[in-house]
Amino acid sequence: MYDLQDTFTDAHEDENWKNHVSSELRDALEKLDERSRDIIFHRWLSNEKSTLSELGEKHSISAERVRQLELSTLTRLKALLGNIPMMIAA
Repeated sequence: MYDLQDTFTDAHEDENWKNHVSSELRDALEKLDERSRDIIFHRWLSNEKSTLSELGEKHSISAERVRQLELSTLTRLKALLGNIPMMIAA
């Protein structure tokens, strides 16, 4: 039998989870320096992804340095977000 209350509860819990993760991500991003935050935003969070070269020009560094900063920043974000358990899709 289809239980509308269970469906509503599941949807509500999913929404709460998404809000929690979004909040945690915002908090973690705020702990980054401005350049690192900008690189992560434009490489991972923007609808229009920037290339390493574009970000290198923007920040007056090489594309390779952007790649290094991106990698180290992703590692730092992973550590900052490490307390969030991964939600397993049903």
